[in-house]
Amino acid sequence: MSARTRSSIGSAIPAHRISDGLCDTATVTITVASNTPLSDVCTGYNESMIEFSFDEDRRDGVALDGTGFVGPDTELFIFATVPETTTAVWFYIDDRYGDGPPTNIETTCAYDLLSTGADGLARLGIMMSELGNGFHTITILVADADYSVTVRHADFGVLIVDEPTPTATPVPTAVPAPTPTATPMPAPTPVPAPTATSTPAPTPTPTATPDGVGIDCELAQLGELDLSGADLANCDVSGLDLQGADLTGAKLHGANLVGADLSEGDLTGVFAQGANFQNANLTDAELDEAKLQGANLSGVDATGAEFTNASLQTASLIGTDFTGAILDDAKFNGSNLSQEILRDARLVRANLNDVNLTGADLRGANFNEAKLHRADLTGALIEGASFDQAELNDAILTNVIGIPLGGALG
Repeated sequence: MSARTRSSIGSAIPAHRISDGLCDTATVTITVASNTPLSDVCTGYNESMIEFSFDEDRRDGVALDGTGFVGPDTELFIFATVPETTTAVWFYIDDRYGDGPPTNIETTCAYDLLSTGADGLARLGIMMSELGNGFHTITILVADADYSVTVRHADFGVLIVDEPTPTATPVPTAVPAPTPTATPMPAPTPVPAPTATSTPAPTPTPTATPDGVGIDCELAQLGELDLSGADLANCDVSGLDLQGADLTGAKLHGANLVGADLSEGDLTGVFAQGANFQNANLTDAELDEAKLQGANLSGVDATGAEFTNASLQTASLIGTDFTGAILDDAKFNGSNLSQEILRDARLVRANLNDVNLTGADLRGANFNEAKLHRADLTGALIEGASFDQAELNDAILTNVIGIPLGGALG
């Protein structure tokens, strides 16, 4: 890895060609002027955007999407500008659908790709060499106080070019002047008259999908049920009958599935961060390994559904019916499960830290070995529920209705 050098106030970093798409738009040498004010990246934003700066103070930040960096290895400070109601931002590098763990999670502004210092500066940027030459994507999931999640991507390119080493210029040697000779003039060649040709009809340009909408959206809207691996990002399939559909590994982040019938469907490994499933039918559906961070599942009927090892962090699950559902190893931390119905559900080893379970119906549920640190179970019904080896450190158990939590820890 190359040495990490950083520009200071009044200093310049090496020249870079900043490109837009395939064409260079500018060759610049960046100097951080001493009178440049600090950037306020925490207020005044209505939309979410991924920006970059060459300065740890984030001065003169501009949109990252569509940018190309061509020049010496340099530190980039990448950050998100988001609405003030934002509660958390997940950052992913070259992981467009959040398949792996996030690179960083920030819960207070400023929201930086790698880290924010105690003084609010972006203390750690990322070197171009750490990304490597080629095209890259930064993805962010932006969680709002209303439990909605916005997904944004920034695609950009990197090409590290070392600065050339200066070389001595040789002294030119005198060259004798040539002896002039007569050049014969060629006879003019007659030019034939142009032949009239018909102008071909222009090739029609294919119609692009609306910005951000997956290319397979129309298939789903037409009732296609074989949608394994389909790109349905930001697609509107609200109210559609997709009973028994195969959506394994499909991209559904930001999609509108309000009131859709997905009963008995296979959504194993689906990417649905920030999707809206409100009042949808998920009875007996399979959602093992599903990525549902920040999704809205309020009012969903998920009776008998399987969510083993599903990711539901910060999801809105108000009034969702999980009766008899299998939720082993599922991750709910930070989610709102108030008024939840989890009767006879199985949540062995589930992560329920910091969840809101106020007024939830937990009768007969299996919480063995589950983590419920700081969970709020105020007024919850727990008769017949099992909490063997469950961790309830600092949990709120005010007015819990049912038998004592025998076997629980904490």
